[in-house]
Amino acid sequence: MSNTNSMTEKLPLRVKIAYGSIEFSNSLGLVLFTSFGMYFLTDIAGLSPGIAGTITALGTLINALTGPLFGVASDSCTSKYGRRRPFIVAAAVPFGLCIWLLFSDFGLGPTAKTVYFAIMVILLYAIICWLDVPYTSLGAELTKDYDERSTLNFWRSFFCQVSSIISGALPISIAAYLGTMFNDAAKGWSVMALIFGIISTIVILIGWRGTRGQERHKEDNEKLKLKDTFQALKNRSFLYIIALYSAGVGAYSIGLMVNIYFLSDYVALSEGQVSITLIIFNVSAIAWLPLIPWVSHKFSKRAAWIVFMGIWMLSIIAIYLFVKPGDTVLIYLLTAIGGAGSMVAYTVGWAMLPDCVEVDEFKTGKRREGLYYGILTIVQKGSSALVIFIGGLLLELVKYDETLAVQSQATCTGLKNIYTFGTCFFILLSFLFVVLYPITREKHAKLLQAIEQKRAGEEPDITGIENLVK
Repeated sequence: MSNTNSMTEKLPLRVKIAYGSIEFSNSLGLVLFTSFGMYFLTDIAGLSPGIAGTITALGTLINALTGPLFGVASDSCTSKYGRRRPFIVAAAVPFGLCIWLLFSDFGLGPTAKTVYFAIMVILLYAIICWLDVPYTSLGAELTKDYDERSTLNFWRSFFCQVSSIISGALPISIAAYLGTMFNDAAKGWSVMALIFGIISTIVILIGWRGTRGQERHKEDNEKLKLKDTFQALKNRSFLYIIALYSAGVGAYSIGLMVNIYFLSDYVALSEGQVSITLIIFNVSAIAWLPLIPWVSHKFSKRAAWIVFMGIWMLSIIAIYLFVKPGDTVLIYLLTAIGGAGSMVAYTVGWAMLPDCVEVDEFKTGKRREGLYYGILTIVQKGSSALVIFIGGLLLELVKYDETLAVQSQATCTGLKNIYTFGTCFFILLSFLFVVLYPITREKHAKLLQAIEQKRAGEEPDITGIENLVK
């Protein structure tokens, strides 16, 4: 490929918006299940927390294996429509259908119900992977520019937050309203999920259409094999991404999973107040969101991670110290502050990943975005699975009883501890790995220069980036 100046790497706004819009659906399915899946399985479908957590973990872990499959498949695709977009359009209808079925309780017996929801969890994560790996890989093909990638991920994160407001806040109120209307709580959740499923399918198709013909860096679509996964794991920069991203996803997952129990049982909020709290959290995240790429551009991606994750952690500590049952206004205020770091892993983490792809490109001469995004999808799903599994066991440990309208004081205190110490532990762990992450803006520029020198048949100058490429 010829030298590419920064101007030709700039993307039209309409393309950024179209690309970002696909994340609306991608996040809708994941956030809907992460936020309300355990609650639905325990309080609506009637499964115990231990069983609900176990089938969720097993489903996500089994489907983690599909990450490299879709990554390698999209890297190797030779369609005239591009490497990634055929997978995106094919996922649209199954994605929406699976969301509906996962939140539908058809009154099966205990064993059949457990098997049914285990299968649906497996299918949900498989289809999310089917969409997510080619979609996120597409972002690396749209531009190589260091800062433009941050901007592209800003739009992805923007739509993620809009989706999170809807799927992470409104379902419990919508399902309650529909349940009252139908005089059937389970039917209320099913109809709510059907509506969300239809919306997600439509938005995927819109985003697929809007990114047509925009893949600029897809020239290396040669056949890859699953054994190439082990080569990627020799990329030290990528190992740091895996570690910090796992910790970030862990913080986000434990916070989402326990939050609804914490708000309902410890803070004693009504369903409407829970929805308001979740809306505040996600709306504030959108308000904070423009500052993340600004800090990233002004200082570094590392600085952006530490600053905004740190604000989130401080808000959680303040909730632990000062919020008492019934403190509605205070929980609203601290939740708004905490929105600062809620999506840092998905914003900064994904913006860091393409830089690691270029390290691999220097070493191998191949662009294997799908392989790397596929592996990171394993990390995302595996981390989420482990956290949800542990969360289910912790709910059992604090003696959460899904049949009780009011939990014991000891259980409520246990929920508070899980929410606070679980989330803060993963945030602190992420700080360790992000500080050690070796790629800076200056090193990335040197890396791209070395790649171009290598393509031109020259001896690449690796001064200053030896720790990345050797």
